[in-house]
Amino acid sequence: MQEMINRILEGNFEKERQSLSFSCAKIELLLPAGTGYEGSFRISTPAGCFTSGFVTSSDIRMECITTEFTGCDEEIFFCFHGESLEEGDKVFGAFSVISNHGEYKLPFVVSIAYQELTSSQGAVRNLFHFTNLAKNNWQEAVKLFYQKEFSRIFAGDDARHYDAYRGLSANPGNEQNVEEFLIHIHKKQKLEYIPGEQELVMELPLSGNSCSVYEKELSVIRNGWGYTRLYVECRGDFFFTEKEVLTEEDFSGGSCSLPVFVDGNLCHGGRNYGKLLLYNSYVTLEIPVEVRKGGRSPAGAADLSMKRILVQIMELYQDFRLKKTTAKLWLAETGRLVERLVARDEKNVASRLFQAQLLLTQERYNEAKWLLGHTKQLMDGEEESGTLQAYYLYLTTLLNGEEKYVAHAAAKVRQIYRRDTSNWRAAWLLLYLSEELSKSSAKKWTFLEKQFETGCTSPVLYIEALTLLNSNPALLRKLGSYELQVLYYGARKQGLSAETVEQLIYLAGRVREYSALLLKTMILLYEKEPDVRLLQEICGLLIKGGRTEKKEAYRTCEKK
Repeated sequence: MQEMINRILEGNFEKERQSLSFSCAKIELLLPAGTGYEGSFRISTPAGCFTSGFVTSSDIRMECITTEFTGCDEEIFFCFHGESLEEGDKVFGAFSVISNHGEYKLPFVVSIAYQELTSSQGAVRNLFHFTNLAKNNWQEAVKLFYQKEFSRIFAGDDARHYDAYRGLSANPGNEQNVEEFLIHIHKKQKLEYIPGEQELVMELPLSGNSCSVYEKELSVIRNGWGYTRLYVECRGDFFFTEKEVLTEEDFSGGSCSLPVFVDGNLCHGGRNYGKLLLYNSYVTLEIPVEVRKGGRSPAGAADLSMKRILVQIMELYQDFRLKKTTAKLWLAETGRLVERLVARDEKNVASRLFQAQLLLTQERYNEAKWLLGHTKQLMDGEEESGTLQAYYLYLTTLLNGEEKYVAHAAAKVRQIYRRDTSNWRAAWLLLYLSEELSKSSAKKWTFLEKQFETGCTSPVLYIEALTLLNSNPALLRKLGSYELQVLYYGARKQGLSAETVEQLIYLAGRVREYSALLLKTMILLYEKEPDVRLLQEICGLLIKGGRTEKKEAYRTCEKK
């Protein structure tokens, strides 16, 4: 500067002022919180033009390392001190350049970046990402939920859930609150727990070692994902469990086997009643426990237990066909029950055939083929019923689907059925094997009606008839005994399609005589979904029967 002053005093004036050039029009920095930055920019003039001047900063945090410059091309160094800044802060300012070629401003903007939430699955930028993390790694999602940085993801449409997050994140580490939050924002459903047994029944001998401890197993299937905590409570002094709480670790593969122990010394002769409770904030399951001491013989108790398992298998099959459960849950629970059947008697042909069908359903064809071969040896060694032979033939067609073989198997099953037309199980298999029946819904419907007339009231055939009706309501042309039984079954199981209900309403108006079963069917449908037309037909049917007493429809149906 002194040199410039001396030149002026000597009379050396510059007649033309040259413009300064900067290496950038603006300095923009994006820094992490709590960090600094060192950088530079260049000032230049045309060649041969002498330049000198000063550089200052408008913000104390932007320190000018180079405060003076002289020459044609100079680099100006600076250091930004951002150690005290937090995420989201911004600093605006400018460098002031005073030179012999004029005064200039070089603006700068320093932004402190938000730290991105990261997980083992990558960045978590919104609630959708967080939900995916929770599905795959629940514990990691819980830790992330309670970090102060988590609130950053509430942007855009997700911002409407911020108030719920504030309330539910007040207690750090609470997994239940994370579950509540995900349910509240409709990212998951409440966990559903399905017990494998509706009741636990055990037979104990009256004599013998009464101090023995007996074991019974309760299976519980978990449907869904998320925070798993199910409390276990035994109401009854004669039985107990090892665990008081079931957690994620107990539900390996989505199912849990809970051993229940019965102390024979605490059981009196006769029936001992108790209750096993499984509960949490969303669900309470009550499993009745009954221990009969000195009742049936071991053989009789085993036979009763087998029958109960078969009933459970049938109930699961109905739920699956009526779309009340998923294929995955049906296969898992039915597989567990079939394993119990096989464990009780490994040479039981029916149990082995059940097992083979499950393997085929799971597309485990090699295992199924081996098992069917083994079962064939058991069947050859003993005299088996025609039903089991028909079942075996049907399963082999699932392995060998050649048209010629299927026709051969169908012919053999038809022979078994003709020897005993009351064998509804063989008739059921013919529905899937007979080419004639498979091509005509009307023939199937008539064939099922014939089974009903011979005395078959199995839910299996009702399901087949109900499926036919829902796919082709035109099959419902009258309201005879067979049709009413199928409709009542469908109404009770909430499995009638809207089109089938329309056909029922149409035919109900043409009925001339009172029918208790028709009345109860329409009442069930009306309770599920009120429809003024159903109500009109209900009233009309009551008038036709002269029923005026209160709740007469229900009492009549109970007697029926």
